[in-house]
This record gives sequence, structure tokens and C-alpha cells, in this order.
Amino acid sequence: MDKTITSYKGTDNNLKCNNYQYEVGKEFEHTGNVELCGQGFHACPNPLDVFNYYAPDGKNRFFEAEQSGKTKAGDDKVCSQKIKIKTELSIKQMFEIGFKLIFEKVKVSDKTKNTSGDYAHANTLGDCAHANTSGNKAH
Repeated sequence: MDKTITSYKGTDNNLKCNNYQYEVGKEFEHTGNVELCGQGFHACPNPLDVFNYYAPDGKNRFFEAEQSGKTKAGDDKVCSQKIKIKTELSIKQMFEIGFKLIFEKVKVSDKTKNTSGDYAHANTLGDCAHANTSGNKAH
């Protein structure tokens, strides 16, 4: 069974990307090699990265997609053998999903949750404290 990756795809207003015609609800399969920035279907795991390729300017459309089959991942996109265009998303939804994904990855370190001592981010005393009113390098 293929591993399925949820991703986000941009197209022009006619549902075309690089002259390839897509349809909502339909799965497409590429029969050649799968190469990033080359052959195969490209989409982004984070919807905010889609805006690097398709501007949120009212001239483009955005979709949730499922990628499967052979895949190759890059810094901000995934190339796959298969893609299914699931649901059209508004620009607002793209931002909401993107921010949610970012915040889910944020981890609180000991320094960020510390409220006292040197380098504490919410400290009012100590060297390098971010909310400090006294001490060396206080913010």
C-alpha cells in the first residue's frame, strides 16, 4: 500500500499547472521518472510554501491534495508519482492551515519557559533577560 502524503497544490485559475490540466476529486498518475523540479507531480507539505510558486493574488487557485506512489522530498515540496486533488481552499484557509502546522512544530525550550535567571525571556531581573529593566544586555 502506498504511503499517502497530505500536501497543498497551486494552479492557475483554469486548474492548470505547467500546462497540465487537473480536476477536483480526480487522481492522476505519472508514468515516467519522479524528479524534483523535473518530472512528476509537485505540491508542498506546508500550504504557505505554495505561495513561492503561485502568488495569492486572485489569479491562482489552491487545493489540498494527496500524493502517493514514488515520492521525492525537497526543502519545501514533494514530487510524486500520483496526486489526487481533493478540495479547493481559500487563501485564508491556506494561511490558517500553514500557521497551525508551524505552531504544532514549535517546542518550548527551557529558556523560553524560564521566568527567572540570566537569559530568561520573561524575566525582569538578570543579565540578558528579554523583559528586563536592569542588567547587562537587558531588552
